[in-house]
Amino acid sequence: MRFGTREQLVVLLSLLLSIAIFFFDVFSPTGVAAGVPYVALVLVGLITQKPRFILVLALFASALTVIGYYLSPTGVTDNNVVLYNRGLALFAIWTTTIVSYFHLRMLVRLEPLATTDQLTGLCNRHYFTSEVVKQINIWRRYQRPLSILILDI
Repeated sequence: MRFGTREQLVVLLSLLLSIAIFFFDVFSPTGVAAGVPYVALVLVGLITQKPRFILVLALFASALTVIGYYLSPTGVTDNNVVLYNRGLALFAIWTTTIVSYFHLRMLVRLEPLATTDQLTGLCNRHYFTSEVVKQINIWRRYQRPLSILILDI
């Protein structure tokens, strides 16, 4: 698995976001459902378009939600309310994770259908135009030779 710039950006953004949410979580009163913003970590993970990465972020968000429960200050709120809020936060995190996970899995299945012809199995016009744009950008950047051959059979 290659660790590219998109993944690095998501890791950095996730860490910054989790630190901000964690401080909010730890310093908020106990009656506030401060674990719910951890859902944002899962949504940030959608940028990578990798289902496993979303699962890792969901586990991280769940762990921070539980740790935040133990570190948050005690107050006048009943402990059952706090546990109920944390349970709802975990439910929101994992509901978002499951929907996002299956969404990304479906995109992986649909991409070949969008770029190949069903009858012949050859690449279609959509794939051709996106590949031509990519190759022209490479040509502009690196000044490599470029040839385009189009056959309409």
